[in-house]
Amino acid sequence: MKMTIGLALFTLAVGCGPADPDRPDIPFVPVHVDTATDTTPTDTGTVSTGDPFAALLWYEHSLDDGWIGAGQPSMDRLDQAFDVGMQVITLRTLDEEPFDEVAAAAAMGTTIIRFPALVDIVSDPVHREALYDIYDEQRDLGGEVYLHCGTGNRVGVTWALYNAERLGMGADEALALGLEVGINCTPSENLLREILGLELLPWEYDDEWEM
Repeated sequence: MKMTIGLALFTLAVGCGPADPDRPDIPFVPVHVDTATDTTPTDTGTVSTGDPFAALLWYEHSLDDGWIGAGQPSMDRLDQAFDVGMQVITLRTLDEEPFDEVAAAAAMGTTIIRFPALVDIVSDPVHREALYDIYDEQRDLGGEVYLHCGTGNRVGVTWALYNAERLGMGADEALALGLEVGINCTPSENLLREILGLELLPWEYDDEWEM
């Protein structure tokens, strides 16, 4: 079934899949936790850990040497990244943030890079190239980077596209990479497939799915 890029990008905007409230304690090491510390997070992200946004933490994945990709980190996890000198790049809009990441960075004496990966951005090759320039610049600097969105889907899609369109990776390999490092639902996978020119998976929009 053919799905438009716009619909797939809306999926990236709202996110897919549940969040995992467990939080790692060790900086630099991506943690993929299978058992949550709190099994009943609410839609506001409130859990029993003392951090009201801990339930928004998504699994982390290693993207490259010194690069971690993730969904929305907790404030504690973000502070850990700042504390060890990681450059934080967020693919979320200001309105999507559960807390003020700019203020959190300022409190630690640093800054974040924001590139909102929304519909008109990711669907536009010119805007994608601008994001790839950011990725190139940070890789050239050689420091550690914490790249995040809300659920990992934007990270997976944009990192796969960067590898395909900027670094020359084959379409099938880029798809596998995107699925490995963040894509966790069919609409986001179909977005990547469509841009890469691959066959789309059957998928039918569900009103109950959005949030």
